[in-house]
Amino acid sequence: MKSIAAHFRSFAPILLVLTLTACTDEAKRVGKAVVNTKGIAVITVAYTATGNTRHWDGVVEAVNQTTVSAQTSGRVAEVLVDVNDLVKAGQVLARFSDVEQRSGQNRALAGLNAMQAQVTEADADFKRLNEIYIKRLISKAQLDQSLARRDAARAQLAAARAQVSESSQQLDYTTIRAPFNGVIGQRHVQAGETVAPGQAIFGMNSPGQLRVRISLPQADAGVLEQNKHAKIVLNTGREISVESIIVFPDADPETHTVTVRLMLPNGVAGLKPGMTIKAVLPAAGDQGLMIPTSALVQRSEVTSVYVVADNSIRLRQIRLGNRLGEQVQVLAGLRIGESIASDPLAANIRLSEQQASK
Repeated sequence: MKSIAAHFRSFAPILLVLTLTACTDEAKRVGKAVVNTKGIAVITVAYTATGNTRHWDGVVEAVNQTTVSAQTSGRVAEVLVDVNDLVKAGQVLARFSDVEQRSGQNRALAGLNAMQAQVTEADADFKRLNEIYIKRLISKAQLDQSLARRDAARAQLAAARAQVSESSQQLDYTTIRAPFNGVIGQRHVQAGETVAPGQAIFGMNSPGQLRVRISLPQADAGVLEQNKHAKIVLNTGREISVESIIVFPDADPETHTVTVRLMLPNGVAGLKPGMTIKAVLPAAGDQGLMIPTSALVQRSEVTSVYVVADNSIRLRQIRLGNRLGEQVQVLAGLRIGESIASDPLAANIRLSEQQASK
């Protein structure tokens, strides 16, 4: 055992030399990765007020929008309009074949004429019997029977007139008309198709009057009810004040959100039903990590910042929240007390110079 211990003690100086050499090599490697951060302007991340407004995504929709559906059955004889056509109220959009409806109207008219003749006969009979009754030549029971026949004939005449009105309405349903001035947004049928009552024919809306629909969390909806002011931000950056705000009284039982409608002024250029748009709404003041938008590095769909530490600069991906002017909230990716480069271009140049010197 003593010989083995003596044997390892003889190698101890050699192992110590090898260890020191490895540490020196590691130190040199780390030294090469050191970045000179002197002169790089930094911002220390801290909690700040996120402001009393928030940006929300909303959907543009027309105030007047409807699905024009068939109210009778038939075959589509002709379609007179197509998608994106401007139409006026009452304008004919399509026509159905009307053979069945016209036959029904003819039957109703024939029944009306027959009932009219019966009423004329019943009226004349009652008048004649009434004159005879005055002379006491017939009984009161006979006169009452004549009166009942006359009243029954008049009731049947009213029913016949209702049938004529119904058949005329069914015939009118074979002509599809625009309910208001607007634009055709959808077309669901082609000429020659057979349609049934309730089947969609066209979708149309009035693009002149628009509104924005937003689903808000309960707390934010409550703030909006107390402080009703909002703006819409167009893609050009232009802000439009909302004319009126409608907060629905009930929340959705599944999503627990409240629907809000923002009425827009007429004639806002560039907006169409179905588009998404940003709305700026009041919100309760809260705290969050806020950094300047000028410190962001945008590469494709990824947003990052340059994190500056002792002798290191690293590009780190972050997740953003609400924007407030030139500031943006950071939801994930940064911690309080960390420093980021206020000028991403300068940090990138410094990092590139260090990599080039390796």
